Amino acid sequence: MAAKRTVLILTQGRFGGTDFLLARLSNWLKLNHYDVDVVTPAETARLREYDIVFLPTSEISRLWFFSVTSVKFKHVCIWCMGYAAFRGSYISISDEEYSQNIGSKGLKVRVIEALKRRAQRALATFLKCKSVVFTDEVGAFADLGDLAIQRNIQDIICPIVIDKSPVMHFEYSAPMSVLRLGWVGRVDMDFKFHALERVILDIRSLREKSLKRYSKIVFYVVGSGDAIDALKALTFSDLSMEYQLIPSVDKDELSGFIRENIDLMFAMGTSSLEAAKNKIPTIVVPPRARRNDSQVPPYRWVSESKGYSLGELSYAGVKPVQQSSSMEVLVEQFVDDAYGISCAAYEYSKLFDAELVFKKIFDLAEKSSPSRIMYVRSFELFLLNKLKAVAKALQRRSL
Repeated sequence: MAAKRTVLILTQGRFGGTDFLLARLSNWLKLNHYDVDVVTPAETARLREYDIVFLPTSEISRLWFFSVTSVKFKHVCIWCMGYAAFRGSYISISDEEYSQNIGSKGLKVRVIEALKRRAQRALATFLKCKSVVFTDEVGAFADLGDLAIQRNIQDIICPIVIDKSPVMHFEYSAPMSVLRLGWVGRVDMDFKFHALERVILDIRSLREKSLKRYSKIVFYVVGSGDAIDALKALTFSDLSMEYQLIPSVDKDELSGFIRENIDLMFAMGTSSLEAAKNKIPTIVVPPRARRNDSQVPPYRWVSESKGYSLGELSYAGVKPVQQSSSMEVLVEQFVDDAYGISCAAYEYSKLFDAELVFKKIFDLAEKSSPSRIMYVRSFELFLLNKLKAVAKALQRRSL
């Protein structure tokens, strides 16, 4: 009898699509009789040797620490989730947008560009070790830039996955007099809040236009984070809609909650698929780190997404090119044919089959070959994060 293979999964340790997806990977591995340990940043891994460690890009800097302790592993697989996710472990989306939108060549821009180059060199190392996969083509091409790879891009795409839709039969009913809108996910200042804020402002602008037919609009926001107070301030005096702010919903009850409470979803990443698999018309919302970004967000129906992408930066050169529409156009389409949009969303969700994706990512992970330089890159990122934390603390003290 073959020895039971062991797996370590490193998570962010907070509510959000990344940990939600890693939890699904953990469940699949356990169902397939793997011995799985899941460790958050606040926890300590068991002192043992693992066959494989899976982690998101946000946790790359933890690899070096495990490599010099009694936590050993034979293979490493970094799952890059979203647009330029690997580069995102080096620079924030707000810094990325700053460097793209500001014409200045001052010190800050030079530092950002240097970090981008450092991120690409690190990515080249992990690619050489066969230790990186991506959730979508857009994110992969954004990270790769001019890096040459010796593999077909499709070979290292392991999309976001969804649990199979409930066995029970259910149908979508278009709203008549009351419209219920939804957002499920973190409410943080990184790139989530300003995206949600823009959605709310766009909907407000249509209250006396395309949405005038509805006697009442209720907006459910499920999630928590460091921007909750800002969200409350934004919605406090708004008389055009009613808001229901819900910190979280148990993952086993999420599908039922979405079906029972939401007619139209605004989402990015895993949340868009949660809604789509439940036949809810879903508008993909691009990440947005700066409030004063004047560009019109490129919204689209989730069923129009190409290359598995579920949200891109609005300014970025995107490959493959995605469909783009204004909120007004999409809302008018929703009013005219909500049921047809519901069917298209459900059909699209079938592309994200958990069994196929998880088997592929495990097979790829087993072929990885970690090297010493990979752990050096991890330690460099650890030091960089420490320096950034110190710089931010000093900046706050000077204010």
